[in-house]
Amino acid sequence: MTKLSFEDVTRIQSIILSSDYPDDLVERYVDGIESVYKKARAWDNYCKSVEKDLRNEFGNDDKRIQVGMQLNNNIFMEGEA
Repeated sequence: MTKLSFEDVTRIQSIILSSDYPDDLVERYVDGIESVYKKARAWDNYCKSVEKDLRNEFGNDDKRIQVGMQLNNNIFMEGEA
C-alpha cells in the first residue's frame, strides 16, 4: 500500500471540490480526508518513535524490533475493534 502524500490529499480534495456533489457532502468529504490524513501522519510518527526506542534498547539488527512493532500494531488493532 502506498502512502498518500500531502500533494495526493490536496489533489483528491480539489477533485471533490470541483465535482457536482452538494456542498454539504463535499464539505464532509474534505473534512473526512483531512481528518484521516492527520490521524495517519500521527500514527506514522508514533510508530517511528516506537521503532527508534526499540532500536535504542536492543540495537539495529535485533529481531525483537520486528516483534515489538508487530505487538504495537496488534495492541492498536485490538483497541480499534
